[in-house]
Amino acid sequence: MFRVMVVTTIRMFCRRRFWIAVSALPAPQDGRDATALEILPAIDDQKSFPRGTYATHQGGLWRAYEKTHGMRGWECLVDGVADIDVSMTGERLFSVVVRQSSGQRTEKTFSLPVMLYRGVFRAGETYHPGDTVTWGGSLWHCNSMTEDKPGEAHSSAWTLAAKRGRDAGGGK
Repeated sequence: MFRVMVVTTIRMFCRRRFWIAVSALPAPQDGRDATALEILPAIDDQKSFPRGTYATHQGGLWRAYEKTHGMRGWECLVDGVADIDVSMTGERLFSVVVRQSSGQRTEKTFSLPVMLYRGVFRAGETYHPGDTVTWGGSLWHCNSMTEDKPGEAHSSAWTLAAKRGRDAGGGK
């Protein structure tokens, strides 16, 4: 019985302290709902914007953390892709540069083993995957870097792509 009275007393004490603490909190004030934010379609760096302005710029979402002057005072909240540039830097070599809203640049290079005709096979020359040559009247495709002659028994670097045809008849 005593235990029940102690538990009940503690509960009442806790409830009373809780409500005293809650009633001491200041009344909430009206604020801005996230759905009520207006996001400008672009940042005009010739204008000044007040603190708390949101805008899209170069594919990202930006917020003014102070009164802005040009791009000073803006911070990038969501980094987007501002630009992608793909360029050919060699016969089979390509470069991709991605520029993000924040200005960060990432560059990656890659190569593709595209078929390139190198003419008649020349001994001593190095051939790369994708190279094609004519040898013995047939067209050969290079599978791996090699200096071997196409059609040699010990070489797996070449694949016959088009076999030599028959010579024409005597014109009868």
